[in-house]
Amino acid sequence: MARRKTTQEKLQKQAKSEIKATSKGRMLIPASKELRDAVRAIPRGRVATVEQLRQKLAEQHNADYACPLVTGIFLRLLAEATEEGYEEWSCPWWRVVEKDGKMRGKYPAAPYLQAERLRGEGVQIAVERGKPRVADLNTHLAPLSP
Repeated sequence: MARRKTTQEKLQKQAKSEIKATSKGRMLIPASKELRDAVRAIPRGRVATVEQLRQKLAEQHNADYACPLVTGIFLRLLAEATEEGYEEWSCPWWRVVEKDGKMRGKYPAAPYLQAERLRGEGVQIAVERGKPRVADLNTHLAPLSP
């Protein structure tokens, strides 16, 4: 029986960003470390949307867009690695939300741990139909420069 890869091994697999030609244009497959660094750049008490991160990374590589699937997978793996105590991969994953300010469902203990950590940083959280989201998202958005 094959041994399952650790979260850290999965993150190390994509060491370099790549550009792939698609019917929609030049798609960036982001490197896990670049995504980690982009998340680390989000200031305390602020949030960024997944779309903001994808756009920032694509612009840095002169690509038309960044792969939503790979970005989402790496965000989940970074959250898991942070919670598992892998210092090299540690980042404030809770600062990345959906485009409408909702908590991401793929994170550890989602969505409540993410909401709790954001509240601890002073981000106002509203609850709609039992689901937390960032209240007044535009007030809390971090400006991400390329």
